[in-house]
Amino acid sequence: MSRVIRYAETHAAHVYLERSVSSVLEHWSYQNCSKYDGNLTFDVRRWLKTLSIMLDIRQAHPDIWHLVGFCLIEGSARERLLLVIGSDDEPKNWDSFCKWTLSLNTLDPEVINAYNKRVVADDYEDLHQGKNETVEEFYTRFMKWQCKARYHGYEHDPETMFVNRLKKGLRRKISGLIAIENRRGTPMSFNIVVEAALDEDRAYGSTALIEIPASPHKFPRVSPMSEGSIRTASEPQEHFEKDVGRILNNWPYRDCPTYNGYITFDVQRWLRRLSVLLKIRQAHPDIWHLVGFRLIEGDALRSLGVALLSDNPPSNWASFSLWANRLNSLGPDVVNTFNQSLVHRSCRMLCQHENEKAQSFYQRFLVWKANADYHDYIYDPATTFVNALSERYRPSITHQVALAKEHGTPMSFAAIVHSTISMDFMVFSPVISWPPAREERFY
Repeated sequence: MSRVIRYAETHAAHVYLERSVSSVLEHWSYQNCSKYDGNLTFDVRRWLKTLSIMLDIRQAHPDIWHLVGFCLIEGSARERLLLVIGSDDEPKNWDSFCKWTLSLNTLDPEVINAYNKRVVADDYEDLHQGKNETVEEFYTRFMKWQCKARYHGYEHDPETMFVNRLKKGLRRKISGLIAIENRRGTPMSFNIVVEAALDEDRAYGSTALIEIPASPHKFPRVSPMSEGSIRTASEPQEHFEKDVGRILNNWPYRDCPTYNGYITFDVQRWLRRLSVLLKIRQAHPDIWHLVGFRLIEGDALRSLGVALLSDNPPSNWASFSLWANRLNSLGPDVVNTFNQSLVHRSCRMLCQHENEKAQSFYQRFLVWKANADYHDYIYDPATTFVNALSERYRPSITHQVALAKEHGTPMSFAAIVHSTISMDFMVFSPVISWPPAREERFY
């Protein structure tokens, strides 16, 4: 723990450190670092280590680390904390807080770890998609279980364990798709597996549209940032922003997502995107790596914790970039080719369902388009969109596109989308049938 504090103190002269406990706890990630309730089976050492990493990433001043810890205490542990507050045994700093917290649990860490892994395994045995439960609802429950499994270091294969808990018919269908792609030498990632399951569920009209993030941990999707004026590099650096929280306010996660340590994640592309956004947002060079810390999650976050506790932690943008690149042993060309193949495969699977409105399909198409643009996948958005439309829409839209081209006024992608969405009224109108039925006469 002391190494992390020393690391934070070495940056105090260059970077603003937060002394407000409420500011540090704002938008706290309780999935990554929950509250401590004093339960004997709670892994206190793992919790303190995770808490120290989170405090360091959030630029909390070392003088308030123990105060943040106080706010994350509840249950029987809080009752015992209230007894020592004001006494000679009251924790006055981070080291004394750690000693006091560890004294609450007398069980051996290995015993606690084994117990928690057993609980995770038992929870998985009870984890099944309900008879009337949509894939979206089950996916949310599965992600909560997976977050718990990762926290306790429970080894598991997310793709296999997710598919094995789907309903019987859906499980057979998705397993068949996985087997086909494995024979082709293009194994499906977890995100693609979930997306395929959602698409199958949507075919029966039971699942609403949701977005699958680039990493298992969910972050809120935000509106595009207001960039304003951009200062040039020649201007004095004291005018640049040194508050990480302000830099991350309304962060466009679709343009630059979090990094979870997956081997198929294009780290170099991510670092380039991140550096561009940091320049646009006028972040001071001294905090670039700290912003990067806040965008790390999953397996990469655990690796970052180890690095921060080492004798040579990432202390600037160059060392952070070097550390991030080392997490992925695959060459960037291999990763790029793999990700583009996933985009191509998802493009083949992308189609408007029979009873799906154009507005709803357009939203799904935009999710795919953002992923395609991120990985530099070459495609024509207008052609791809029209080809994926259902038979109710495609003939009419194709005719409109061809007619406009003949008149020398080709339709833009926005115009094509507008015309397609405008057809929703005709296609789904309770009065007007589409396409119009042949007139019948009765005598």
